[in-house]
Amino acid sequence: MSASAHAIPILVIDDDPTSLELAALERPAVVLTDFHFAIAMSGLDATRRLKADPLTAGIPVVALTALAQRQAEQKARDARFDAYLTKPLDATTLRETVRRFVNTTPG
Repeated sequence: MSASAHAIPILVIDDDPTSLELAALERPAVVLTDFHFAIAMSGLDATRRLKADPLTAGIPVVALTALAQRQAEQKARDARFDAYLTKPLDATTLRETVRRFVNTTPG
């Protein structure tokens, strides 16, 4: 990236319930989350909560998961994920997906 490239604020939600609060406070450009957490809440639950809250409903949420089955992708759509990426993740695909949701025009 060039020196003039702009940083894109991204929040990764994984195993930390306070991340939902951070999304409301920080208003990142994009949220990345997995389907499964080590805690009681899942990425599906977290996304449903984000999309139900008027402060965070407009933040694009990208699923990053090892689940490559159609059922999992449908669950992501039902939970209102904005994109669905499977692992192993290609860096170029992730970058292009994030850029799709971010206005890259300066100012």
